[in-house]
Amino acid sequence: MNILLSLLVSSVYIFNAQGQYLCIGEDGTPMLSDAPVSLDVTRVDEVADAGRFDLDYTGMKWILKPSAEHTYTLGYQVGEANATTFVYVRSGAMATTFEEPDATFLDGQWAVSTGEESQPVFLDETADYVCPQFYKQHVDVTLQRSLVAQEWNTLCLPFPLHADQVSALWGEGTRVAEYTGDTGAKLLFTTCEHIEAGVPYVLKPERVSEDNVYRVEGIDISSWDCGDRSRETVADGTRFIGFYGPTIVPANAYVFGDGDRMYCLETDMKANGFRGYFQSNDPQAADRNLGWTVEDQEVTSVPQTAPCRWRRLQHGWPTGAPEGFCRASCSRSVYRQWH
Repeated sequence: MNILLSLLVSSVYIFNAQGQYLCIGEDGTPMLSDAPVSLDVTRVDEVADAGRFDLDYTGMKWILKPSAEHTYTLGYQVGEANATTFVYVRSGAMATTFEEPDATFLDGQWAVSTGEESQPVFLDETADYVCPQFYKQHVDVTLQRSLVAQEWNTLCLPFPLHADQVSALWGEGTRVAEYTGDTGAKLLFTTCEHIEAGVPYVLKPERVSEDNVYRVEGIDISSWDCGDRSRETVADGTRFIGFYGPTIVPANAYVFGDGDRMYCLETDMKANGFRGYFQSNDPQAADRNLGWTVEDQEVTSVPQTAPCRWRRLQHGWPTGAPEGFCRASCSRSVYRQWH
């Protein structure tokens, strides 16, 4: 049964995995829109019901064919022609073909939403990240990410959060800051209210969830960062690099640890996802006692009485050490969590 006719709806949203919406020009030409576009649906009046429909009363006959899970191929027929022209996305623009796209060809897959329900999306810091295959206009996100309350944590998300959502998740008084510069002795951060998709930040939550799980509802997929890796924030030759899935962070990168201190990695280290690290483009600047400040309100640096480098134990990680932990080569044998 045709999906649109089975939904018994008069309007729908049709969109692709990049969060682009189908819209119809005045001459019936299919186009793409970055904003949600509601399309009026009417059944084509024909003797033999082929499941075709009209969008926005343009007179073109459209058809959706089931393809991958929750997605469809989308095509149209002009006039009395029986040949179907399928639409897909190429380099961010609409393209057409007479050959039906394969289910594995993501740029040729389309999803349908009435705008009434949200798609559940689960993001786990320990799992490899792949951009979700969207089939609804909005998603409800369940995020698993361990954070430390009232200390600064790095955070990089593929979806945005506005100020009210930040407060609802982590409490009033939670601070968010973005990287803005490197003086050579310290990194500079500026506070902000919102979290933009695909941008790494530092976050100081007032409170955290006991189970490390956070839920955000009603995120519009057009705001989702559809890449598999975030954008870098670069200033004064130092990069703040965010990542969504578990990542090997290279030696000489700087990371946050306990007590709001910043440490330089002596060797490569695996880290869980939805975090970030700092890396200088100048190899000679990598090994330094680096401090940092948020609008000159606080400066934290590696204490001079303790070496600033992480090291891997001679025989590997201690038995039972959780992922994301390592042992510091300081005067006391302690485990520090990467924030």
